[in-house]
Amino acid sequence: MNAEETLQSFYAAYDAAREFDPKHPEDGVLSRKRDGLPPKPLNADETRACVSLLENGKRTAEALNLLLNRVPSGTGDAARVKAEFLERVVLGVLTADGLSPEDAVEHLGRMRGGWNVPVLISLLKNDKTAPAAVRALSRLVLIHRSVRDVADLCDAGNPHAKALLQSWARADWFSAREPLEDETRLVVFKIPDEIEASTDFLSHSKGGHTRTDVPFHGKHYFMNAEMLAELNALKARFPDIPVALAADRIGTSSSRKSGMNNVEWNIGIENADTRFQPDKKTRAVIFAGRVLGPIFAKTAQDMGSIIVRTDTGVLKTGDVVRAVWRKGEILDDSGKLAATFAPLSRRELDYLRAGGATLFRMGRILTQTAAEILGESPELPYAVETPDDVERPMT
Repeated sequence: MNAEETLQSFYAAYDAAREFDPKHPEDGVLSRKRDGLPPKPLNADETRACVSLLENGKRTAEALNLLLNRVPSGTGDAARVKAEFLERVVLGVLTADGLSPEDAVEHLGRMRGGWNVPVLISLLKNDKTAPAAVRALSRLVLIHRSVRDVADLCDAGNPHAKALLQSWARADWFSAREPLEDETRLVVFKIPDEIEASTDFLSHSKGGHTRTDVPFHGKHYFMNAEMLAELNALKARFPDIPVALAADRIGTSSSRKSGMNNVEWNIGIENADTRFQPDKKTRAVIFAGRVLGPIFAKTAQDMGSIIVRTDTGVLKTGDVVRAVWRKGEILDDSGKLAATFAPLSRRELDYLRAGGATLFRMGRILTQTAAEILGESPELPYAVETPDDVERPMT
């Protein structure tokens, strides 16, 4: 197929009815479009088709929108095609309507990690592109062994590589991010006390075959149809206020990651971390009562969401509250104290500022490595973890 045919096939798949599966009748037969779901992320062939259209000046706005917004970051083939395309734009080998070389560097930096990293490091060798590459790389923490490539450039006398190592050693990736706000206004969705919101309730095991498709799994295998309809009605009623999920018993059982994926998809928010990341949301808020599964809580922390233990008996669906994170207070909309929780610790606040405990720890390792390479010991902008704090992420 040529590029236009490939793109037409992508849209046809989005609008195609789902074949009925008697083993999984809950999947339904609606197309993704009629089901209110986004299209699936682009695969490598579809990404190449978008690049081809841009190269030939055809359907440029449409192709660029798909390329920037529907390609997963990481080490997949589609991400590689996207990173190589952006590199060509940065170097002036290719021009694309609506995308300047400066914008292309910015988008490379927003790919979080994977194929974008070696491209950005290669741009350090060009004095014209290096300053923007330093800015983009200084915000990333998923660098892994590529830090050694930067160290080699520094040893060879590259001043941009040295500036990048100094930025990592100062933990600019952390200090450049906004801290968690003092308080967050939320609307409560309460799971009835008689229901144990186990991870199998949050991510039904019978839908295990769809867990990699977060939007689909989050719609068809989260809670139950009646409660999900009630949740969606609440979100429509309060479109500008994030939802907090409240449950007396939550997070027991073992499907912690898919359970949190469904929670974040249904009540999480979109922010700078999720922009240009297909099917990603973050910063879900959960008020847990008497029972909270420890590995579920750990996974939420790793992913950048917030769980606090409180008296959920005083909360009901539709309550508008304010969570005052550093004081440990839940206030009703008039400012009256409704419930309390343990104030978030400095460490928990640092995790949230970094985008989650996993990203914080990856960044901390990067900062330590860069400082060792430079032989420096800069003052750190975050709380230094004690050995008891450093646990292996459970995600």
